[in-house]
Amino acid sequence: MSPSAESDKKCFQCNSNYKVSEVDPGLFICSGFCRKNYLNKKAAMASRAAAAAAAGAKAGAKEPESAPAQKEEASGAGDDPAASASFEVGAFCRAVYSLDEKEYEGRLLSRDEDAEGNAYGVVEFVGYKNQETVWVDNLLPSRGERARARQEEDAEGAANLEEGGGGEFKAGDPCVALYSADNTLYEGTLMDVEKDDQA
Repeated sequence: MSPSAESDKKCFQCNSNYKVSEVDPGLFICSGFCRKNYLNKKAAMASRAAAAAAAGAKAGAKEPESAPAQKEEASGAGDDPAASASFEVGAFCRAVYSLDEKEYEGRLLSRDEDAEGNAYGVVEFVGYKNQETVWVDNLLPSRGERARARQEEDAEGAANLEEGGGGEFKAGDPCVALYSADNTLYEGTLMDVEKDDQA
């Protein structure tokens, strides 16, 4: 394999190309947090499948008639017409942003499956325009047009703060920083803040 083909492999979770390996045919993931999340999710799904198979065997292996409706509710379809049971590309939804672990309104930009049929997609957060790769099972229904408009306003306010240099960082804040040794962005926690007296 040529060096350029090797460097084209990117983590499906964070788009990093640092220490990326193939975890399933055609599915690449970086070492560390993304790999750990993927393997934990995979193990949990295998465990649920085994439990469901065992429960099915006990009940005579026939699924109850109410199962499709329960599955639709669990997928987040709810009463919001913008959110379908399968969260199709273009649908509004909510997803957790990994850097602050908070839910935000977003739109599903793309959708794919890993080798085992687990669906994942790229969500662009409304107003902020940043993107996150998430498991479709973890998507939640949108809270509607007003929630999206409110988030647009919040994002605009945050952008104004960044441009004006407002907002103070303090020790303990989560951050992302560029590590100069390998020119890669890493998540971290701010340990100390020193201010320059020159202004």
